Amino acid sequence: MKQFFGASSAATSTSSSGVALPKAMNSNDTSWWRTAGAGGGGGDHVRHVLLVASLVCGVTGLGLLVTSALIFYFMRHKNQSSPSSTTDNNHRSIVVYAGKN
Repeated sequence: MKQFFGASSAATSTSSSGVALPKAMNSNDTSWWRTAGAGGGGGDHVRHVLLVASLVCGVTGLGLLVTSALIFYFMRHKNQSSPSSTTDNNHRSIVVYAGKN
C-alpha cells in the first residue's frame, strides 16, 4: 500500500511510483445541475421534466395499486357469496387409509 500511495504522508498529486492520485473535490457542489442543458434555463427544464416524470409514475403506481385492491376485494367477495362454494366447504372430509406394510 505504501508503494502504491507513496511512502510520505504529505498530500501530493503523484506518488513515488508515478501513479496519479485523484484530486479531492467538494461533493456538495451542485453548479453542474444549474448549468445543465443549453442556455441559462436548461436546468429548470431538466427539473420540470423529472418532476413530471415522477408524478406520472406515482399516479400510475397508485392507480395500479387501487385497481389490484378492487379486483382482490371483488374476487374474494364473489367467492364468499356463491352458494356452491359455501356448501362444498361444509361437506369436505378427510379420508385416511392405513394399510399394511
